[in-house]
Amino acid sequence: MREPIAAVAVWLAVLAALTIGGAVWVAASGASYQDFSVAILVIGYAPALAALVAVSVQRGIGGLRTLLGQFSRWRVKPGWYAVAVLAPLVFVLAATAGVALLSGSPPRAWIVAPSADQLPALLGPIIAGSLGEELGWRGFAQPRLQLRQTALAAAVAVGAIWALWHMWPALTPDGLAQLTPADTAQTFVRLMGTAVLYAWLYNGTRGALPVVLVAHAAHNIAIDLTAPEVLDSAGGWIIAGLYAAAAVLVVVLTDPGTLTRRGRGPAPARS
Repeated sequence: MREPIAAVAVWLAVLAALTIGGAVWVAASGASYQDFSVAILVIGYAPALAALVAVSVQRGIGGLRTLLGQFSRWRVKPGWYAVAVLAPLVFVLAATAGVALLSGSPPRAWIVAPSADQLPALLGPIIAGSLGEELGWRGFAQPRLQLRQTALAAAVAVGAIWALWHMWPALTPDGLAQLTPADTAQTFVRLMGTAVLYAWLYNGTRGALPVVLVAHAAHNIAIDLTAPEVLDSAGGWIIAGLYAAAAVLVVVLTDPGTLTRRGRGPAPARS
């Protein structure tokens, strides 16, 4: 049991080094944390890169093959993919409706399609947000942490790390100026709820990482299709609340020890 925890410790150390180093790089260059750069790329892929390093140290080439082999576990019941794709869209549409009710006026648009020249800029965050992160959060950390604690506790821990990692812009001058306590609270509520949902998707499909990649990408796409005024108002909190509520529903309907239906164990960590 000590070996997976030692690997997580290595992962955390590398994750912190890459993230803090990338943020310092951004700050030293004088660039904005919102501008694309090599440093931003390093930060975006830090969870996955740290997982690759940790597994290499722990188990070498064989461990890397097993870790990356999770990408091939895509054959699951279509319903899992339907949930992964549709849930984020339902949440942002509900947020749009909620903002409209609160403001007393109909939404300017339910869906805001990006223009052709915006698509390349959106593609990077969608790929990094799913591929660059999920190999670390769910592919690496979740299965190892749940060897020593319940799947729910592991998911909450991963969610807290995930949310804290998202605070990296605070290490840059313009990022710190724009980050408010409300933004921080909203991020922690949303990502800790999302972490429970993604752990449920991961464990419920016996480690089918592509399902979680799809869910993460679907969330990013849904956010990109949401009108800015929705996200800048109460919409962000509504989305965060819906993820948290969905996480509570999952906990109620599953075994908290595994976040699967009772009697079925989670995906083991073999890498």
